[in-house]
Amino acid sequence: MDIEIFILRSDWDRFDDLMNATAERGFFAEAVDDDLHRRGGPRLPCLIGFSPGELSHFGTLSVGNKAAEGRKRINVSGADELPVPLRITGLVDAITAPHKTEVQTRLRQGGLIRTTAAKKLLDVIRKINPERASAIEHLSLEQSRIEALPDRVQNALAIEKEMVSAALEFSGLGKAAVTNWHLPENENSSFLDGLGEVRLREDAMIVHDMNLVPGFELSRRVGYSAALFEDGHTRLSVVLANHLRLEEQLGGDLDLLQREP
Repeated sequence: MDIEIFILRSDWDRFDDLMNATAERGFFAEAVDDDLHRRGGPRLPCLIGFSPGELSHFGTLSVGNKAAEGRKRINVSGADELPVPLRITGLVDAITAPHKTEVQTRLRQGGLIRTTAAKKLLDVIRKINPERASAIEHLSLEQSRIEALPDRVQNALAIEKEMVSAALEFSGLGKAAVTNWHLPENENSSFLDGLGEVRLREDAMIVHDMNLVPGFELSRRVGYSAALFEDGHTRLSVVLANHLRLEEQLGGDLDLLQREP
């Protein structure tokens, strides 16, 4: 499994703006040197430092558009403060040659740490903060799964991501749900299956509830906006009454009729 870790160096005068953006939208955006994957590529673990000599926050990075010549926009979601900041000198001292110089440069200046150097850094972090090391490994495993998908599937996921992001932004709902996306266990699933949360209007929620009755199995759907369920002992008919005269009379969006088999 290939490991990649991005180090984001920022200034204290940006701290409040970035943390406020995270609180309001679930992520913040920055422009960094363009040595990252193409837009829509796999998410990366991101260690963030606002003070020289230490890394104080951890988040998940998604690659965005080009920000300027030689620069690329990144979106960092879930930026949490580490219980104890990682001291750069301590990390570098624990890294062995021949990767010490590479890791030291990236930790101090920022940028992407790849493959063997990233694995060595991860080993050091695991001794200091096992929880963050596990989060890095989880993202790296997801990245490996994405890269193992056929090109057509990767392209389809990237297109779906762009369409969902555009729809959310156009509607004013924000793109936090997209930045927290995870590859579904079933790799043939839709991009939507990997979203951690969705916002539903009442009608969509009612249609969803109409097809799920705890303890019963859906037997069949019928043409007049109803569904039939069974549990081996009881048959249950669920009738959609939303916006109909039936709702005005009975007061329910869904009406249930129970009968013995």
